[in-house]
Amino acid sequence: MKIYKLMMEIAGSYGRYFRRSLVYTIIATLIQVASYAVLVPLMMAICHDKPNTEIWSWVGFYAATIVVEVFFRLKSMNFNYQYWPCVIGEQRIRLAEALYKMPLLQLREKDVGDLSEIMGSNVMNAANALSSLANIFVEVVSLPILLWVAITLFDYRMGLILAVSLIAMLPILYKIQAIYNSSSADLDRADAESASRIIEYVKGIAVFKATSQAGAKSPRLEAVFHDQQDIQSHGNKSSASYISLCQFIVQLALVILIAFAGYLAQKHSLNIPKTVALVIIAVHIIEPLNTIAAISKLFEIAEISLQRIKNILNSKGLPQLQPQAIPQKFDINFNQVTFEYPDSPVVLHDIDLALPSESLTGVVGSSGCGKTTLVQLIARFADPTKGEIKIGGVDIRSLTQSQLSSLLSIVYQDVWLFNDTIRANILMGRPEATEEELIHAAQSANIHDFICSLPQGYDTLVGEVGSSLSGGERQRISIARAILKNTPIIILDEPTASLDSESEYAVQRAISSLIKGKTVIMVAHRLNTLTAADKIIVLDRGSIIEEGCHEDLIKNKSYYYNMWNTQLKLT
Repeated sequence: MKIYKLMMEIAGSYGRYFRRSLVYTIIATLIQVASYAVLVPLMMAICHDKPNTEIWSWVGFYAATIVVEVFFRLKSMNFNYQYWPCVIGEQRIRLAEALYKMPLLQLREKDVGDLSEIMGSNVMNAANALSSLANIFVEVVSLPILLWVAITLFDYRMGLILAVSLIAMLPILYKIQAIYNSSSADLDRADAESASRIIEYVKGIAVFKATSQAGAKSPRLEAVFHDQQDIQSHGNKSSASYISLCQFIVQLALVILIAFAGYLAQKHSLNIPKTVALVIIAVHIIEPLNTIAAISKLFEIAEISLQRIKNILNSKGLPQLQPQAIPQKFDINFNQVTFEYPDSPVVLHDIDLALPSESLTGVVGSSGCGKTTLVQLIARFADPTKGEIKIGGVDIRSLTQSQLSSLLSIVYQDVWLFNDTIRANILMGRPEATEEELIHAAQSANIHDFICSLPQGYDTLVGEVGSSLSGGERQRISIARAILKNTPIIILDEPTASLDSESEYAVQRAISSLIKGKTVIMVAHRLNTLTAADKIIVLDRGSIIEEGCHEDLIKNKSYYYNMWNTQLKLT
């Protein structure tokens, strides 16, 4: 029952097709048992002293059972070919939806390699258990039981021998399952760690080469691969003796049964045709019993994989308040907002802040003062520990993720472009946009001329994470995407921090086109980018210590004034 529930969880909305597949397997197995049972009267008819026309009747019946069994086997395999890919796709879509609903700050705490392992290998392991193992397991379990019933009906003494051997196997099988359960969990953890290190190695290959830690000399890869090999080796060694013992019991039972059948035949307690037929049937009982331990391991792997999948699916998204109408005004208000991570110091403390509609507000401060967290709370990457944030008088917790997303565009310092064409990356902002709207967004972002200079223009592939483009080019494509999305609120998180002067100038021109008529909040390290801001917020240790326009803050000759003078000296 546990395995059946496991399989149904994996099957998801395709459960009814999976149940149908199991029914076909059970029918095929029953017919297979019937075909083996026919061997008894068939052997007796063959060995009859006088010509016996019943032989051909039994041969015909035997052939018919084989044909019908093959028919139902093929029907049971239909699920593998038709629905198995659908199950994989559905599981991955469900995981993607769960990750979408997960608070982004929580998601960023998860290891990329671990998530990759769940979306990849764990889903495949679970689906493989469903596609092949389920039907094999039904056959491996039901066939010996049904054949044992058939043998017992023909001769209870031989049935008793088989029953004793089957019972003797049970505690060993439980032990093997416990070993597999422990080793599978450890191996899955090691696989996830290995995937993480491989991703880290590929992304940081330049650093590894520069420090002579690439290739066979990479200690970070060597350590995790060694751990992975140790776990695999330990699991195999721990179970090997028990598997061998299990197979020994099975083979020993067959030897005892054959010897006992021979003894009965010599004593004329069992005729020879029936003896031969029952031994043949007994051999078919032994075959699946030899594989049941290995199949048990595969189910343990599938169960561990499903548990990791369920941990993601069961993760709680952000709570939503009573739905309200989408705001028609776009001023932003922080009311006594405090935010802290679990078991960490307070990041933001009692923030009261009003950002008027269609205004530009700058946020500055030293590293780690809470600037990025402040703007991320607007996008609801997490909820405040205390307080509320409102857009147009509407608490953002009453908006769905898609409703809130329709109000916001975010341009980050580290731009993420997908391994696709420039066109596809810009259209992420609004996939239904026309060609004219696409080109207008690129022109406004000061990137159109550069795109047209490329041999394939807008159909140029940008490479993974936009690796074929410079930082300024990636940033302007990101701004074009935000312009195309055309939302009333723009969040800029240090968009020019890592650019050279020429690229910064081009990006600043693009930003000027983006923010016209919008409510804009901009985190900046370079204070000269905020001199025209309507308001500048100065943060220190999670609290607002100054607030005002550039001129007023300079006149105050306080924290902002000192930051400004320091940057002037550096330039």
